[in-house]
Amino acid sequence: MDLVKYRKMFVEEAREHLVAAARGIVALEKAPRDASIIHDLFRNAHSVKGMAASLGYTPVCDLAHSLEDLLDQFRRRERTVDSRATDLLLRGVDLLEKMVSDVEDGRDPSGGPDLCAEISALIEGPDSAPPAPAADPAAPAPSAQGTDGRAPRLRVSFRISSDSVSPGARGFLAVRALENLGEIRALRPHLGVIKSGRYGRVIDAEVETDRAPGDVARALAALIEVQDVRVQAADVPAAERPAGGAPPANTVRVKTEILDRFMDAVGELILNKAELREIARGLDSEALHEVLSRLETSLESLKRQALSVRLTPLEGVFGRLPRVVRDLAQARGRQARIEVRGGGLELDRSVVDALGDPLIHLVRNAVDHGIEPPNERMAAGKDPEGRILVEAYREKDVAVIHVEDDGRGLDPAKIRDAAVTRGILRREEADALDETGEKALLFLPGMSTAAQVSEVSGRGVGLDAVKSSVQALGGSVTLDAKPDAGTQFTLRIPFSAAILRALIVRVGEELFALPIPKILHALDVDGADLVAGTSATGRGWFCRCGEELLPARPLARLLGFAPGEAGEGLASRAHGVIVAETRAGRAALLVDAFAGQEEVFVKPLAPPLSGLDALTGITVLGNGRPVLVIDTNALGGPAPPGEEGSPG
Repeated sequence: MDLVKYRKMFVEEAREHLVAAARGIVALEKAPRDASIIHDLFRNAHSVKGMAASLGYTPVCDLAHSLEDLLDQFRRRERTVDSRATDLLLRGVDLLEKMVSDVEDGRDPSGGPDLCAEISALIEGPDSAPPAPAADPAAPAPSAQGTDGRAPRLRVSFRISSDSVSPGARGFLAVRALENLGEIRALRPHLGVIKSGRYGRVIDAEVETDRAPGDVARALAALIEVQDVRVQAADVPAAERPAGGAPPANTVRVKTEILDRFMDAVGELILNKAELREIARGLDSEALHEVLSRLETSLESLKRQALSVRLTPLEGVFGRLPRVVRDLAQARGRQARIEVRGGGLELDRSVVDALGDPLIHLVRNAVDHGIEPPNERMAAGKDPEGRILVEAYREKDVAVIHVEDDGRGLDPAKIRDAAVTRGILRREEADALDETGEKALLFLPGMSTAAQVSEVSGRGVGLDAVKSSVQALGGSVTLDAKPDAGTQFTLRIPFSAAILRALIVRVGEELFALPIPKILHALDVDGADLVAGTSATGRGWFCRCGEELLPARPLARLLGFAPGEAGEGLASRAHGVIVAETRAGRAALLVDAFAGQEEVFVKPLAPPLSGLDALTGITVLGNGRPVLVIDTNALGGPAPPGEEGSPG
């Protein structure tokens, strides 16, 4: 039988169970007597075993079965959870993940026998609890066999979700899972019909098994898109038995490529709407304006739905963090616990996928750089166990993610010394830095304060990669820290990187789009608001923006397509000003005029423009004019002395 077409489904579902299992094992270390955690872990192992067995992936099945046996000892209170057991469980999950990757790549999974032997030795070792005492012979014992000496027969009925895009595959996997629970004596419809997918979604079977009806029901209900599970003794009419199982799950799996095409189509509709609006402005037709208004309302609803079907919770990323903290803390001799909040916040799938590495790096950074060894913390009057908090919440049109620890914070002198040692700054430049400049140093390529190189720290590839990844999503990252008072990183991420609201600005004869979530303020200023001053990089122009005095940076000069005005030219006329974070810190970006706000669909750039950091994409306005989208965070570094026109 050719099972290649079921491989992708197995890989996706097995990985879901393994991610949940890794998270559960770390939680079990903290709460070793929590029966619900043990039950969930058992279900994860059992589900992977059943799927692997049905598709002939024997090494995966054997290892999952070994893990299931160990978890069963916990479940039956025959063994207490200890560090040796949890280490074996985590090693088992890691190896299963490798095996699943082998399956995905078309290789035969391997490497399980040695670990299975270790698990078996633990199960059969002297630390296991003695078997439960025999029951009172006078008490009636439940029979595990039927009257003819065979296992009792159960009548099983279940339904494959009507929304399933692969009813044949789902039904086939469910039948295979049922075979792992006992011997199927009757099956309706026939297995060949089920595999074809041409059946009424309901599957009935009679199974001889020594498993309790509830166990069979739970095993089937744990399978994705299996609904309305009913299990009862075969000799009792169905109407006289209560139904069991899980409530219907109104979900359906959709290929990501289909979602991507759907989003592209919605984006094109948004562009078409803008074109229609431009046409309507030139026509005196009340009927056209009414139709256009209804179209915009419908399209707004469609856009929300398109974004919602691509949303996925941050829990998929957050769930990996406790394991990261646990492993690194053990390796570094730290005591650390992590608290995660807001995992249910949903972002675009592509955004969540891209956030995995930055968040893992920040958490590892907190353990390796932030949390002190237990003796240092106790000497400082702190709890020997450090605390790491990862929290996500919504703030207007962006998702905010905090990663903070209660560790040693930042030492400004150490940062300046590291910058000089690594050749990033000269000593006089480092000594002239203010607090903002010191923090900005940590995000530069090649910068690290680690004294020794390890697999985590010291190579100078760290926060700059985090910043680049977050900026590629249209977001920003900021740092707040004090000596001995902990460190907090704040990430601000748009919910979708494809459809966003942008401020359109004019620079010379060109128009540019700047994502509104990245703009701190936008205002008009007179020439009198530009004043001469001196900074660490020399003399230049500064702009009064409310109560702030910020470096004035003409956007034309930053983009490199115009020479910019020199000397008093900047102060001789009015400007539009955008206050935003740049590579050199917060600045006042000078433009000629504001041209309005637009909802834009951002398309990726092709080479050679795709190689420019400051350009994140391109969009098309309603009049058909293409406009480049600017990433303010990637705009140039500090201006050389007098570049904007030294006043003196």
